[in-house]
Amino acid sequence: MKKLIFCAVGVAMFSNVANAAMCKDFDDDMNLVEYECGTSLSAAIKANKAKEVKKSTTTSVAATSSNMYVAVGGVYLPSVHSSFFYKDLNAGYGIRLAAGMSFRKLRVEGELKYTDGASAKDEFYDSYYDGYYYYSKEEEYFNSQLSIMGNGYYDIIQDGNFGLFVTGGIGLVYDTMHTTYAPIGQEELLFGYQIGGGMSYNMNSLSFDLMYRRMKQVSYSDVGSHEISLGVRYKFGYRKI
Repeated sequence: MKKLIFCAVGVAMFSNVANAAMCKDFDDDMNLVEYECGTSLSAAIKANKAKEVKKSTTTSVAATSSNMYVAVGGVYLPSVHSSFFYKDLNAGYGIRLAAGMSFRKLRVEGELKYTDGASAKDEFYDSYYDGYYYYSKEEEYFNSQLSIMGNGYYDIIQDGNFGLFVTGGIGLVYDTMHTTYAPIGQEELLFGYQIGGGMSYNMNSLSFDLMYRRMKQVSYSDVGSHEISLGVRYKFGYRKI
C-alpha cells in the first residue's frame, strides 16, 4: 500500500513539473517569447503586449507626477509697432523668467519679461524759423517693456517626446518710448495680453520650448509686438520608474 501511495505522489509531482515546463519561440517581429508549454504562442504574445502597455502607462503617469516647474528663455522681437512714433521699430531682444504648475495637459504660470533694443532711425528737415532751416541728420526712436503676466498653456498634441501647445496670457506692462532728437517720451503702465502657440521637446526633468506670441497693450499709442521665444523648463521632483 505504501509503495502504491509513493508511486501516486511521484506521478502527480512529475505531472506538475511537466505542466510548468516553459517553451520558447519567436513572434512575427523575431522577438523571443517564453511561455508555458501547453498554451498557444499567440495567447502568450497577446499577454506580453498587455503587460508592456500597462507598464508604459504606469511609467508615464509616475514620471509626470510632479507639477511644479521654473522656466527661463530668450526673446526675439522681429518688429514692434507704435503709433506714438507713427512707424514700426526694428528688432529687439529680451529675457523671460517664469514659475508655474502643470495639470496633465494644462499649465499655468507667472511670468516676468523684459525686452529692449527695439529702435528705428530717420532723417528729416525741421521747421523753418527766423530765416533758417533747422536740419537734424538723424533721429532714433527707442522702446522697452517690462511686463508681469499670468499665462496659460494647453497641450493639443503630446506624442512621445514632442508636443504642440497653444498659449494666452494677461497682465501689466510698463512701456517706455523716447527719441534722441527731442525731449519727448512716454512712460505708461498698461494692461496687456498675449496669444500664441509653440512646440516642446521633453527630456526627463527638462523640456525645451519654442513659441511665437503676439502681444498687445491697451493704449491710445497702439503698441504691439511679435515675439519668438526659445527657452527651457525644469520640472521639480521628476522620477522615472
